[in-house]
Amino acid sequence: GSAVRFSGSVTVMRISWLIFQRLSMLLILKCWKLFGGNIYDAVETLEQMGADAVGINCSTGPDQLVSVVKNIREKVSIPVIVKPNAGMPVIDEKGNPVYSMGAEEFAEHMKVLTEAGADIVGGCCGTTPEYIRKLADILK
Repeated sequence: GSAVRFSGSVTVMRISWLIFQRLSMLLILKCWKLFGGNIYDAVETLEQMGADAVGINCSTGPDQLVSVVKNIREKVSIPVIVKPNAGMPVIDEKGNPVYSMGAEEFAEHMKVLTEAGADIVGGCCGTTPEYIRKLADILK
């Protein structure tokens, strides 16, 4: 299936989900605070509407997501997907984002997220194939 990310109101999310559901797509919710709700209301609504999985990605590093993952896991019975950045970026003198977390540290934090309830894990901004290899190794 395909993945779709969006932020917005719960109403917009519901309408979008109905459209994507007809196309048999997997929906990944990217949001921290939705207008008219929050991520926990959103994941419950998505599960009730037939989502195959829900999750979070980008925005922050895995070290900041333990309580979020635990709370999502408590709200839903479907798989929880987590694909964070390699830490919080800082902008260098050339205007490029530089991510604070190396591959080993990223993998260690991701292992904690799987223990907190993440079922499917990966990486977003700042991660490379090396990060995913380290993640796969630590989860074996």
